Amino acid sequence: MLEAFAAHTGIAKKDLRKQLGSSYEKKLSAFVMENAGSVVQFAKPDADKVSKETKLAIQKSKQAPDKTFHVPRENEADIYLRNGQRVLFYEDRLAQIDGELVAAEPVSDIWDDVLPNDLHKEGEVSLKKGKKPEKLMQRIVALATNEGDIVLDFHVGTGTTAAVAHKMGRHWIAIEQMDYIQDLTAQRLKKVIEGEQGGISKAVDWQGGGSFVYAELAASNSTFANRIEAAQDMATLQTIHADMQATGYLRYDVDLSAFDTEDFAALPLDDARRVLMDCLDANHLYVNLGSLGDADFDISDEDARATRSFYGLDQ
Repeated sequence: MLEAFAAHTGIAKKDLRKQLGSSYEKKLSAFVMENAGSVVQFAKPDADKVSKETKLAIQKSKQAPDKTFHVPRENEADIYLRNGQRVLFYEDRLAQIDGELVAAEPVSDIWDDVLPNDLHKEGEVSLKKGKKPEKLMQRIVALATNEGDIVLDFHVGTGTTAAVAHKMGRHWIAIEQMDYIQDLTAQRLKKVIEGEQGGISKAVDWQGGGSFVYAELAASNSTFANRIEAAQDMATLQTIHADMQATGYLRYDVDLSAFDTEDFAALPLDDARRVLMDCLDANHLYVNLGSLGDADFDISDEDARATRSFYGLDQ
């Protein structure tokens, strides 16, 4: 490439390298862009993935290595062959993106170019076989949103989607029910704000900044669910059953007044757990927005204001 640049400028190769110095790559890149129609690379074509006409042209080009063979194609770039190899033009790899001509090519619906290399280091969090590359999420976020949009992840895991959205100038809402969210996810997002340089940080020139609010849902039936799961004997489950009758939200089709306590007591412990769990109304695992003022839940004024603010409601 340097020889072509030297010939173009009329400067000797060794003198050109000295003159370019640290700006060599930048100037060379500009030269390549300006002369993309004359910059080529030779590549061996896959004989199993070309037409019969192209296969024949490949054979002829090998028999006449000093000649260039042309195979015209509709809706695709023509094929040029020399000595059995295809001539690839750099201009076919360029595209206008955001008003700038850059090296790019269309992405298919099979993304085999995003590899999980060094994935265990991203975000400085570890979740075995459960992390996605930031580069993968960057592509999805870029395809589906614009800067300033809101990205919602219902199963945020270690926070890859939220971290990428933050670095790309998007707002985000991240939801997770697993206990590791404070130790892994929240800590990762704090490091993003501090300017951590893993994942896509260098690609988007991430320098840190921004903020996020961490909140937990106020428990309702989920308190009973946790007690049921933790119960180690039938006596404890019977106490929970009595408490559920008094203050729990039960399924509309469940009548605990007809509950046969003797039959219940005779059940194996795991079966008894399932019976009680099935009685709970899953729509009331947590305090609903409409119940913020219910005295039974004892929601503080501060938490009520924060919740209404989240939903954009008047205070």
